[in-house]
Amino acid sequence: MGDERCETCDVRRYVMNYPEQRAKFASKSLRPQTSMLKNKKTYILLAAFIAVAIMLWNVAREPGIKDLPGNFNEVAFVRNEQNSGPVVRIYAVTVNGEYWKEMEQYGNYMPHTKYGTTRIYFFSDKKTYPTILTLGANIPANYRDNCIGIYEKNGMAQVLLRKHPYKN
Repeated sequence: MGDERCETCDVRRYVMNYPEQRAKFASKSLRPQTSMLKNKKTYILLAAFIAVAIMLWNVAREPGIKDLPGNFNEVAFVRNEQNSGPVVRIYAVTVNGEYWKEMEQYGNYMPHTKYGTTRIYFFSDKKTYPTILTLGANIPANYRDNCIGIYEKNGMAQVLLRKHPYKN
């Protein structure tokens, strides 16, 4: 046991006893593992930063209502006040054409509650449209001829898009 020698201890004793050697060893690390740990931390932090940047990019590039052609504009909204039962949401939206596929996508983007109903009345932006909706009759009778489509998602999440629902 007494014959064992520690090379690191000898180097430290040498450096401590000779001040001129202290400057040489000051720039050299006696523990090279420290720089490797710093490199690992740097790589881990860099990888985490890149992962967060990619996630934020994907969230920012998620398609939404503003990406749809047709210049959709919500002009009226009503919702029942019942929070313990089925929620009924009714919207009036203007659009500058008959974009049927986009109207369905617009409806799919809108909020929907399980066992609730979401109904969207689409109107041409060139004709008159309601600015106030009610839960009973939904849209006033004088605006029904201007309605170009109704999107409805029922309580079982079944979707129905009716084209020109009030035309005879």
